[in-house]
Amino acid sequence: MAFVIGHVLLMCHRDVCGAGLKLEWLFAIKPMFSKLQFVQALRPFEQPQDGCYKTERHFLDFVVDKISLYGAIKAKNVDNISPFWIGSDVPEPMKEVGIKSAQRLMLIGPADFPNNRRSLFICAECGDLGCGAISIIVERSNNAFVWRDFGYENDWEDKVLTEPYSDLGPFTFRSGEYVSALDDVVRQIQHV
Repeated sequence: MAFVIGHVLLMCHRDVCGAGLKLEWLFAIKPMFSKLQFVQALRPFEQPQDGCYKTERHFLDFVVDKISLYGAIKAKNVDNISPFWIGSDVPEPMKEVGIKSAQRLMLIGPADFPNNRRSLFICAECGDLGCGAISIIVERSNNAFVWRDFGYENDWEDKVLTEPYSDLGPFTFRSGEYVSALDDVVRQIQHV
C-alpha cells in the first residue's frame, strides 16, 4: 500500500518476519503549485579592507515554498537583491523600479531584457541592470504563472549564464495567489 503525506510518498508493507507494518520513505514529490511569499530581508553594511563598501539595504525577499531565493543566489556568490527596496531612505526612483518590476512579473509591463527575460534580483548598490541581474522567463497559462530559466545577465552583453542556476525552478504559481502577493508588494512600496 502506498500513500502521500505532505510531499513524501510512503510505502507500507509487512516486514520479512511478519512482525508488523513497516513504512519506507520512497521519494519526495514536488507540489504542483509553489507558494510565493515576500519577507523582509537585510543586506548588511560591509567595509572590507580594500576600501570599497556595501551599502545596507532593506528589501523584500522572494520566498518560494519556504526557501529564500536571496539565500539561494547569495550562496552562489552573487551580490544582488530584489528590486523591492523598503524603508524611509529609499529614493523615489527606486520605488518606481520596484513597482515596475512587480508589474513586469505580472506580465503587465514589458520585459526589461531581450528574449522576454525579466529581472528578479538587481544590483544592491544602484539597481542598474548594467551591473548584472538574475533574470527569469515568466509565462502565464489559464490559471498559473511559471518562472523558468533562471540566469545571470547584464544589459550590455548578449549572453545569459544559466548553468549556475539550473537548480532553481521552474516554479508554478496559482494566478490569484501570485497576483495578490505582488499587489501587496506594490502597496508596501507605495506606503513607505
